[in-house]
Amino acid sequence: MRKLLWILGGVAAGIVGLILLAPAALWWETGRRQKRWEAYKESLERQGERLDWEDFIGSRPPDEENFFATPSLRPLLEGRIVFRENGEAAFADEGKIRAACRMPEWIRLLSLSPGYMAGKPLDLTKALASLESASGRLDPKAAAVLGQTNLSAADRVERLVSIEEPRLAELAAAARRSRAWLPYWTNRASFFISLPEWPFLKAAGRMFSLRATVRVRHNRSREAVEDVETALRLLRAPTNAPSFLAAFVEAALLCDACRPIWEGLAARRWGKEDLAALQEALDRANYVRDAKLCFRGERAFEIGVFKSVAERWPWIGNRIAGCLIYANMRLLAESFQEHCLPVLDAERGVVRLGEFRIRHAPFFETLSHTRHPYRFLAAMSFQPVDRVLVVIARRQSLISMARAAVALERFRLRFGRYPESLDQLAPRFLAQTPVDPSTGERLVYRLEEKDKFVLYSRGPDGEDDGGRIILNKRGLPDLGAKDSDWVWSYTPVPLLSGGPSGGRSSVERKWHAGRDSNPQPSDPKSDALSN
Repeated sequence: MRKLLWILGGVAAGIVGLILLAPAALWWETGRRQKRWEAYKESLERQGERLDWEDFIGSRPPDEENFFATPSLRPLLEGRIVFRENGEAAFADEGKIRAACRMPEWIRLLSLSPGYMAGKPLDLTKALASLESASGRLDPKAAAVLGQTNLSAADRVERLVSIEEPRLAELAAAARRSRAWLPYWTNRASFFISLPEWPFLKAAGRMFSLRATVRVRHNRSREAVEDVETALRLLRAPTNAPSFLAAFVEAALLCDACRPIWEGLAARRWGKEDLAALQEALDRANYVRDAKLCFRGERAFEIGVFKSVAERWPWIGNRIAGCLIYANMRLLAESFQEHCLPVLDAERGVVRLGEFRIRHAPFFETLSHTRHPYRFLAAMSFQPVDRVLVVIARRQSLISMARAAVALERFRLRFGRYPESLDQLAPRFLAQTPVDPSTGERLVYRLEEKDKFVLYSRGPDGEDDGGRIILNKRGLPDLGAKDSDWVWSYTPVPLLSGGPSGGRSSVERKWHAGRDSNPQPSDPKSDALSN
């Protein structure tokens, strides 16, 4: 009996010892991980890297330099984010904030497919039809315009946009300002809330793009150029709070901004002065540069989230799980620095997709399956990086191809024909030969007839597939599909039926851009440009 008591006493003493030693061990491990994190942070800062979110936001600029310092958006400058009793983050004056960012319901509901990426002009009649089922949700003025079926689709769209003319004039003036800044961007509570300014910016960019498209069709090219310039200026606003979300907002703005450029080139509505102004505006755009800044900002943002957790629950963050937080912060920072930033060549506007797949994709594949406590938080923070990089390359290819297409049209107006190669555009019409963002080589250009050319990027796989486009079931380009290119074409894509390709589940169609040997005759009544 005495022996059993000795054994039980030893077991109890061991358990008590472990209970007492565990916090000490965690405290020691937290200190060790914190030192390693701080040493790595200092090494990055010596290289000029910024790891604090507040450094990306900066101090408040003068109102005359701030995009958001306009009469209608001024409530945003007074916005405060607080944590409620239930722990949720929210605006203290949410009603005013949401009202300041409100845009007409019809611009959100309007279906505007990026069909120009497949050589299809925007069908305004079909776009307006998408509003009919939701007419009860529109304000009276918009509903009245929608009901004026005696007008053409383009006229009705123009009248819809004109309802917002005072707001658009205010935003066009604000877009010329050098910065965009809001006070709550530096509040870490904003990490846990949906910010209304991003949907507002997307809606504003869509409205300028839509008005420019209509003005092109009405032969008011000078006004259309002004709207395109404003739409491209709006690209700068998201990068003032750089993150993955900001990069996706800018991608949507860029997609909309290029539509009227394509429409005007396809219909040959741009004059020499218009083209020169568009060239200048496009030369200022560099999505790879902005995306690289957003990668750096996202890193700082995610590190800020970890810090916020530690600050809100200091007992957990500093004692119990501090070692996990510091280990994951270092892995997160290291992943961005070593595996993301090197493949983004901001100076040339190139995304090295091939290098990423060979050298860096295996790292993220391993990270996505990890369950190690020192890694799983960092793994949860990452978007599918390969898809993000493809989006960046695709959007940069829009800029590169739009820039080349504008220069080609300027060449045609000057000499009455298109050039034999893109080299003939530099330096008179372009500073240098356009680069394919997915490979770093020049864009593929072929002059097929005196009045017809093929221009494309080699797409996500970096292989030249002859200008082939793979369409999804909606008839739009599948931008991530292998064995396809990203094409700038003025010829509509024929709707050829096709089965699954390469193990894909969706019904896809393939088209060789500009190679349709049996084009269908154009019907002026159904021509989208006549809407």
